[in-house]
Amino acid sequence: MLTVYIAGPYTNGDCAANTGDAICVFGRLAEMGVCPICPHTSILIQIIAPQRWERWIDFGLEMVRRSDCVLRMAGDSRGADIEVSEAVSLGIPVFRECGQWLEFCEWVETQQRQDAEPATGMDGNG
Repeated sequence: MLTVYIAGPYTNGDCAANTGDAICVFGRLAEMGVCPICPHTSILIQIIAPQRWERWIDFGLEMVRRSDCVLRMAGDSRGADIEVSEAVSLGIPVFRECGQWLEFCEWVETQQRQDAEPATGMDGNG
C-alpha cells in the first residue's frame, strides 16, 4: 500500500482549522486506497505532551523518508517547505494539492497497478 505524507500548514494560522483541512485530505486519500500520513493529528499529543517545534520537524522528516510521496497542501508553512525539500533531495515525488491533483491521482493509479502485477523471476515463473 502506498504511503502519502500530507505536508501543509499547521501552526501558521488556526491549528484546529488547519488540522481539520488536513483530515479532510486524509479522508480523500484513504478513499483512494492509500495509507495517508497526517502529522496534523498530533494536535492532541501537543496538548497533552508538548514538544518543541524542532522535534516535530524531526518527526515529520522521518515520516517523509518512509513515504512513497508527499502531497503538499496549499498555504504558507515553513515546516511543510522543509518536508518538501527533504522529499525532493531524496527523490521522493512531491505533488501540490492545488494544480497537481489530477497528476497525483494518475501517479497513484499507476503505482497501484504496478503493485498489483505479479512479480516474475528471471525465468518468468514468478
